[in-house]
Amino acid sequence: MSTCAGCGLSVQNKVSTCPHCGATPKSSIGTATVAVAVLGGALVIANLAPLFAPGAKPEAARGATATIAAKPAPNPASEVRVRQALVVATLIKTGLRDPESVTWQHIRANDDASVVCLEYRARNGFGGLKLERTTYAGGRLSSESEAWNKNCAAKKLFDLDHLRHSL
Repeated sequence: MSTCAGCGLSVQNKVSTCPHCGATPKSSIGTATVAVAVLGGALVIANLAPLFAPGAKPEAARGATATIAAKPAPNPASEVRVRQALVVATLIKTGLRDPESVTWQHIRANDDASVVCLEYRARNGFGGLKLERTTYAGGRLSSESEAWNKNCAAKKLFDLDHLRHSL
């Protein structure tokens, strides 16, 4: 028997919910699980310790079984492009008749993200999927072909197609 955390009454150890209040009992972690976690943590610390030792040099890390790659410095311009492309894509998606039907074909932006070009397919009012091209330039969205030709066609833009899966 154990005590229910919800109501404080005695309940059997094998029940999935308290018969008095309906609370679910907290699962207890076995000693074997704790031992494995402590051992795993110790191994990780032992392998990473040379990296953080005073006066450590890159050669000290070579003996470690875990390889840690140096993280490149963040690129502010790249972050602005990504953020702006996500905002524009979200605006487009929320304005669609069936937002869940959208599949992004291409997402591109210029250096300072003042121009974002998106190609996508989305379900129209008749149930068909139509290829659309939308540009964000000069602070406004446009689906006109003239805007696409002026800002996107044959222009050198940064490829942001990796964002397709996060939208």
